Amino acid sequence: MRRHWTTTIAHGITLAVGLTIGLVYAEVNPAALHPSADDGKGECAFAAGPSHEIVCTPTDAQQMRLELAQAHAQTAKVLYDEAKLQEQVAQKEFQARLNDLDAVATAVRTENKWAATVTMSVDTLRFTDTKGAPTHEGEGKGAAKGAAGATTPAPATPPATPAKGAKKP
Repeated sequence: MRRHWTTTIAHGITLAVGLTIGLVYAEVNPAALHPSADDGKGECAFAAGPSHEIVCTPTDAQQMRLELAQAHAQTAKVLYDEAKLQEQVAQKEFQARLNDLDAVATAVRTENKWAATVTMSVDTLRFTDTKGAPTHEGEGKGAAKGAAGATTPAPATPPATPAKGAKKP
């Protein structure tokens, strides 16, 4: 689900208005944000009903501080959610571009009639065939083509080492 940019702006405006109202109230009533200037202590009382809960109510100044802190937390949550959404969109875009690169690499491999074991490094764009490469004994696919298109022979077999105790000729 992709969110339209106007939705994000609407959320931002709503939160900004709420924070502005809280800040204006704090300017008009500075004692509201300072615990030392509080208008007393909150009260606790039994709630009505079968729950037997004790409900505690903060003072007006404490309630304003709580609401302002809540608004800040809600703003941070909206920004966090938007960042996660943007990360998901970016991840999907990145994966799509990697898939495009892989498709082009496959087309290049097919155009050059290279074996299916030839792979490309996405970092260096270098094609290699490690599975079909010749071994030290000269096995494998044989000669490899060089930069100019000429073939280079497979590496020579290293000389055998004499067994222990064998006399030199």
